Amino acid sequence: MKSMARYTDYHRAKRRLDGLLQGIIADGRVTTEEVVALQEWLRLHSNLVTRPPFDQVAREVESILADGVVDREEERFFLDFCDGFIYASERYTLDATAEIRKLHGLLEGIACDRKITIEEAREVQKWLDERQVLAHHFP
Repeated sequence: MKSMARYTDYHRAKRRLDGLLQGIIADGRVTTEEVVALQEWLRLHSNLVTRPPFDQVAREVESILADGVVDREEERFFLDFCDGFIYASERYTLDATAEIRKLHGLLEGIACDRKITIEEAREVQKWLDERQVLAHHFP
C-alpha cells in the first residue's frame, strides 16, 4: 500500500505543479513573487525535487532567482519553459497511460508460459528503448 501512496502523491503533486505553472503564466508575466511562491511549493515537496520532472523545475527556478530578480529575458525563457513543460505533461499523461498498459500486456504475455527467454528480454528492452519518454517517469 505504501508504494501506491507514493504513486498517488507523485501524480497529485505533478498535477498541482502543472496547475501552478499554468496560473503563474496565465497573464503572460512572471513576477519575483510568483517564482518565490513556486520555490515554496518546491520546498513543501522537497521529497520529490530530486526526481524528474520536479528536478527540472527546481533548477530553472534556482537559475532565475540567482540574482534575486526576474528580468525580461528570464521571464520570456520561463514562460516558454512552462508552456513546454505543461504541454509535455499533458502529452505524457495521455501517451504514457496507454503505453504503460501495453507494457503490462507485453509482460503478461511473456510471463504466461512461466519462462523468460533471451529473445523475450531483448524484445522488452527494444520496446523500452523505443519509448524513452517513459524512462524518467513513475513507474
